[in-house]
Amino acid sequence: MSSKTKLKCTRLPAIVPSCRDGLDTDRMDSERGGISLVTGRMRRRKRKKKKRVSTTEEAEEGQNSSRSIILEEGRQLPRSAQQYINPTNIAQERNLFLLDQTRENPIFEYSDQGRCDELLDAHSKPNTEYLSAAIRVIENCLAKYGSESRYLTEVGDMIVNEEQACDLIGDWLRKNDLADEVKLHFNRTSVAAASMQGNIFHVGVPVQLRMHRITSVCNHEMGTHYLRGYNEKLQRWHKRREKFGLGEHLVSEEGLACLNTHLEGDKTMWKAALHYYTAVRASSMSFKDLFRDLLKYIDDPESAWRQCVRFKRGLVDTSQPGAYCRDQCYFEGAMRILRRRRCIDFQKFHCGKITLEAYNRIKDRIITHGTRLPSFLKDPERYLGLLQEIIDTNGIQEFCGDGAEAPRVTCPSASNASTNATTATCRRSVLRGAQPPSGAKPQSARLVPSRHDSACQ
Repeated sequence: MSSKTKLKCTRLPAIVPSCRDGLDTDRMDSERGGISLVTGRMRRRKRKKKKRVSTTEEAEEGQNSSRSIILEEGRQLPRSAQQYINPTNIAQERNLFLLDQTRENPIFEYSDQGRCDELLDAHSKPNTEYLSAAIRVIENCLAKYGSESRYLTEVGDMIVNEEQACDLIGDWLRKNDLADEVKLHFNRTSVAAASMQGNIFHVGVPVQLRMHRITSVCNHEMGTHYLRGYNEKLQRWHKRREKFGLGEHLVSEEGLACLNTHLEGDKTMWKAALHYYTAVRASSMSFKDLFRDLLKYIDDPESAWRQCVRFKRGLVDTSQPGAYCRDQCYFEGAMRILRRRRCIDFQKFHCGKITLEAYNRIKDRIITHGTRLPSFLKDPERYLGLLQEIIDTNGIQEFCGDGAEAPRVTCPSASNASTNATTATCRRSVLRGAQPPSGAKPQSARLVPSRHDSACQ
């Protein structure tokens, strides 16, 4: 070999690649100690090629990890009880009403009228205890932003598409180590923008989630509902709540979820306060009158329509007064918790479906070993500080006090138990436009004892 063509040789240590490189390690073992003739240019080419492949693989891996959280098509979904109260002819009635808002009130139809009536009966009486606080929140928000549309745009940015929603929700799940457990379902029949059902996170289609609010929604649905449900299974009272004197947890659960929604970013409880206000008004107004009343707060007719449907669903003839008041629980529960915020260990409070009424009695029996908490609860003092920011932002200091309110203990009222069946039948007849049973007084009768009917101190 001439000096002009002679390659520069470099003696390198033995190279033993791993199995993951896709090479025959047995063959390479036999070649240990050999000389590798690799020019500097060849090494650089190999590094560049490897880097390009690595970058492409990482990008594909990121996309695949986001797609992996989507619920596989064809999977049979459990039927939510709330689906029975959603009208089956919403699209038809919407088109008619929004084209001519002077027309008659919508007439809703349901897939199972009996189940629908049961749900309406259970949540037909509005709570008015925090109406002044709700109006304060609404008016403060409008004074700052001018309109609902501007508020939603400024604090939430643009509405995301399905692909963006999938990526953002996937990021939250990975941060909280839930990517292998929770599945995402884009639900075309959902009334709510987002909801949790078992380990399935439903996002309503068309998507109504905004870019900067998705973290807040995830804190609500998965950081609160899913993880509290997971921790509930570790507690002594799991599936034995009655034996431990644990009652209905809806108000405490949704109130806590509402507060967790506003920990990061936007602190204004606009939607919860608007739900509370709407339930009170809907209970005494027709659909059309409620729609007109809400336009003083909601500048988008489509948004006002959805709000009316949310609280007049369950009724067939919506010209009648009456409301499905379940969604008052967000603001009602949030206000109750804020009044007692200094008396609660919130890490323990997230360890199951624990109610405010039972917390003091069972707090020393709560199992914390093996429970899982959302990332926003790592620093309890910071959490309390964020709750104070929510109070200050909404201007509700006078309604929340110093956070050390004495616990309220409730018990069911027995006085109305014998009249529940007759009253429920009577009310269903009126809501359907039929004549009530002879001698019945549906307007004054009460269906289900209110959560606030009787206080046993």
